[in-house]
Amino acid sequence: MVDDLINQFSGPVLALVGPFLFLLLCAFGFPMPEDIILIVAGLLGEKYGYPFLLVASITYTGIVLGDSCIFWMGTKIGRRLIQTKFGSIILKEKTLKKAESAIFRYGSWVIFGARFLPGLRTAVFFSSGTLKFPFWKFLLMDGLAALVSAPLFVFVGKTAWHLYQKNTSALDDLVVQVKEYFLVGVAGAFVVAGLIYLLLRFLKKVRQS
Repeated sequence: MVDDLINQFSGPVLALVGPFLFLLLCAFGFPMPEDIILIVAGLLGEKYGYPFLLVASITYTGIVLGDSCIFWMGTKIGRRLIQTKFGSIILKEKTLKKAESAIFRYGSWVIFGARFLPGLRTAVFFSSGTLKFPFWKFLLMDGLAALVSAPLFVFVGKTAWHLYQKNTSALDDLVVQVKEYFLVGVAGAFVVAGLIYLLLRFLKKVRQS
């Protein structure tokens, strides 16, 4: 898959524009993992001599802009969208109800967490719009989450180019390993954050008693 994307985005212009457009489409349910696109963007950026910050900024913008479009559709169109053929493809009523319930219960942190959950990401962002969630909060949490993943995967691609440029077919295995380590790291961070939250609540109750 990685090798195919490298060939599709071959060329100095497509190396930047291609990943940007694909990341925009990912927000609408495009069946391509964002992490793979980001790694390919890093590979191509290094291949064509683009600075890391430029590639990271362009891909980051593509992610946040796509997510903001989904939020805007929720705000302006609402549930009427799922009554259309296009809406019924990218959004399911059952998933939207789960997303809304999670937002009511956990607030803005659901938006942060949804960035790492492709199966719920679109539904959560759309529901945030339908529930009239403040856009600045949405942008803040989504932007922070994207700031965790986008530069990291671009950097992996940038570094990997020097190791695999003569054997790009081996990159698929690398992507799988990186994704596994990343998901374990994210899960661990959420567990630690949850434990700290519970500990703080416990200490607060002790002080009040």
